[in-house]
Amino acid sequence: MPLALPPANQLLQVVEIASGSSLKKRLACLRITPGAYLKLASTGTTGQLIINIKDARLAIGRGITLCT
Repeated sequence: MPLALPPANQLLQVVEIASGSSLKKRLACLRITPGAYLKLASTGTTGQLIINIKDARLAIGRGITLCT
């Protein structure tokens, strides 16, 4: 399921990152890897998606979150 679909404040586990190697490396630098747990802080329909992962709050582009 793409990251942009679940409701806010639900604990999610990253199962797979369906993208190219360069995006996977960028996300790994942000600690977003398969097996990581995160929560969505905002789920608006436009703009960036705010996520909480470990002790950090990150904004990522909606296009990245829609990769399936």
